[in-house]
Amino acid sequence: MPEVTRSYALQDAATSVASAFGGLLYIRVPGGTDLGIIEVTVDGAVEAPRFVLGETSNEEWTTGIRDMPGPWAELASESFILTVPSAQVRELDDPETLMALWRDVLEGDNALLGLSPDDRVRAERMVFDRQISVGWMHSGYPTMAHDVSVAENLSVDSLMSAGSWGVVHELGHNHQYGPWILPGTTETTCNLFSVYASETYFGLDRSVAHSALEPASRADRMADHLGSGAPFEDWSVWVALESYLQLQEAFGWALYIDVFTHFREQPDSDWPADDQARVDQWVVATSAPAGVDLGPFFVAWGLPVSEWALEEASIWPPWEDDPMAVAP
Repeated sequence: MPEVTRSYALQDAATSVASAFGGLLYIRVPGGTDLGIIEVTVDGAVEAPRFVLGETSNEEWTTGIRDMPGPWAELASESFILTVPSAQVRELDDPETLMALWRDVLEGDNALLGLSPDDRVRAERMVFDRQISVGWMHSGYPTMAHDVSVAENLSVDSLMSAGSWGVVHELGHNHQYGPWILPGTTETTCNLFSVYASETYFGLDRSVAHSALEPASRADRMADHLGSGAPFEDWSVWVALESYLQLQEAFGWALYIDVFTHFREQPDSDWPADDQARVDQWVVATSAPAGVDLGPFFVAWGLPVSEWALEEASIWPPWEDDPMAVAP
């Protein structure tokens, strides 16, 4: 303890494995390995509930699989896998609809990056447990959450009425990309994925998806930030998200799809070398798909944009509807 997993190399025809803590058994094949079709026999284990979208029917699930005695259950699609205590799935009647919804959410994460579902090399995983390593939830592989959050994430009705900001936030972290994460925005840009998923797949307005995005809260944060002189060190989390949302509301999600694609496709040699370069590249990269000069917009928010980046962005016409423009 507290390391409760064990790994064994499968080098012989028969391999004995054991764990004092029990748990699910996985056979991991390294990426790039071409083994063809292999046959594996597991002896001495206890069957656990496992649903696979497109392979398991609701009838098969409800007439036996969900009652398998293993203490952990998995609900899987090609893009997302939920691991939960088996006690939480005994009354789950329609895993097909549930996992189709979560599949769509993860495909949406890819779409916002300008990727297709086929570009995902492995399914994201989410494990709900009694004790996790840090926080209320955390990103990673797997993303984790406390088991008190299981029920709301296994209920389509709950997801469609209240969303799941915590889960889509952590999954957003898994889709961030270093070259476009500006200083102070690690907890900001992941929420672009949260807003996108909440609105596109759960059908919730952003003001309902999270109380911090209610119009009055947004206006108050913006006024406070600008009233303090727009200090760059305070441009983070919700304050910074407001600037990202202003651009989305003006130019649509296509703006971010174009920008994220730009950063993903640029050669490693062009990646920003430091925070200043990240700011400068961001201003230039967002101005192009917007088709307007976004330099003044970012300066108004307090970003320290270099002169060369301002000049580069100025090849585009002024943004006449700039919400940060100060009336004369």
